[in-house]
Amino acid sequence: MVVFETQPEALGRDDRAIFPAAQAAALMANDAHALAGGDVRTFEETISSVDGERVKLATKGPLRDPDGNVIGVFGVSRDVTERRRTDAELARHRDRLEDEVRSRTRALEQANAALGQTERFLREVTDNLPGRVAYWDAGLRCRFANRAYYAWYGRAQAE
Repeated sequence: MVVFETQPEALGRDDRAIFPAAQAAALMANDAHALAGGDVRTFEETISSVDGERVKLATKGPLRDPDGNVIGVFGVSRDVTERRRTDAELARHRDRLEDEVRSRTRALEQANAALGQTERFLREVTDNLPGRVAYWDAGLRCRFANRAYYAWYGRAQAE
């Protein structure tokens, strides 16, 4: 990257005099695209600067004389480097959290499956006991009863 000391040094030069070849080509292509389209367009451009690589949101369009003839291109740029870094950091955090949620969800699904197996096993064991087995909670609601319990009272398990 070239930094000019004075404005006259920069005048009359194109992007190739300031930026590395690949960046200059990209910037000049955006300029040509804005000129060819005949309307104002916005581009995201990455450029080298004395502060390192920067991301600019550039709005460009044809510059016209009083008769409407295109005589050049105008451009206004905003530095969005920090916003892009913040967006990338937020995306990394979001991805990490989504991975964590997937992992926890798998663990819960496995735990629920194991619990279901245990409940089915206990039901099978208690249903094959000759005695009546039931569990009533502190609110005196029946939470579990085996087959013998239901049969003793002439009820179906679905009741």
